[in-house]
Amino acid sequence: TFQDIPPSPHVPVRICLGRFTLVAVAALLSPAPWRCLHQSLFVAPRETPHSRDVSVARFGMPAAGPPLPSQPMGVPWSKAGGPVLVELFLDLCCPFSKRMLHTVAGGVAASFEGKVNFVFHSVVQPWHAQSSYMHEASLAVLKLHGPDAFWKYAVAVTERQDDFFDDEVFEKSRQQIYKDLAILAHEQGFDDKKIMARLQLAGLGNAGNAVTQHLKWAVKFHRVRGVHVTPTVFVNGLEAGIVSSDWNADEWAAFLDWHVNKTTPGIPETWLVQGE
Repeated sequence: TFQDIPPSPHVPVRICLGRFTLVAVAALLSPAPWRCLHQSLFVAPRETPHSRDVSVARFGMPAAGPPLPSQPMGVPWSKAGGPVLVELFLDLCCPFSKRMLHTVAGGVAASFEGKVNFVFHSVVQPWHAQSSYMHEASLAVLKLHGPDAFWKYAVAVTERQDDFFDDEVFEKSRQQIYKDLAILAHEQGFDDKKIMARLQLAGLGNAGNAVTQHLKWAVKFHRVRGVHVTPTVFVNGLEAGIVSSDWNADEWAAFLDWHVNKTTPGIPETWLVQGE
C-alpha cells in the first residue's frame, strides 16, 4: 500500500512494488524528493488503533503476520527429554518410515529415556493424498489425548499401513478414509467420535478442519528444514544421513551410545567421522 507522502511538485509519480513504494522523481532540485523516497522505502507503516484492535479481535494477539505455534514443533517420545536430540521426520504412509518408527518405538526410545530426546515430525507426502488424512487423524489424537497417545496411534496406523496404500483407497472418499482412521483409533482406546468431529470441515469453502493449522505448521517446518525424503533423521540439529531405516535396535544403540557417552568402542570408522 502507498504511504502518506506530503504533497510535493517534485513527486508526480509513485509506483507500488509489494510492501514498498518506489517514488519516481521528476526533479531533484530540492531535498523534498529524497525525504519522500526515504519514507517510502525505509519507514514502516504506522500501526493504527483500528488495525491493532482488529488484529487482537481476530487472533487474540498483536498483528505479527501468519499464525505461529505457541510451543516447539514435533511430538516428543517422553517428557524426560535428554541431552541428545534425535528428530525423526516420518510419513505415516511410507513403508521405510514404518520400519524406523517401529524400531525406535519398539524399544530403542525407552532404553535411552532421559538420555536421548526423540521427537516425531509429521511429513505429508502429497503424491499419496491419503497421507494428509492419516497425519490429520494422528494430530487429532494428539490434540485430544496427548503425546503418548500420538505415538501409540502412529505405530498402530503404520501397522495397518497396507490398508491405506493407493490401491486400497483409490475408490474411497475422504470421509470414508477418515472413518477408517477413526475406527483404528477406537481400537486403540481413543474417542473415535471426538476424532471424527475434529476432522470435519469447519465451514464453507476451503475452511479446513480443527487440525488444518497444525498440519500447515508441520509442513512448513519440514520444508524449512529441507526435508523431502522419508524417513529423514536429524541429530542435534544436523541431518544424520548415515542413519538408515534398515537399522535394528543394536545398530541404533551403538550409534546413540557414541553420542551419549562420548565413547567409541566397536564403532566403525565411518561412524567416528560422522560423529566428529
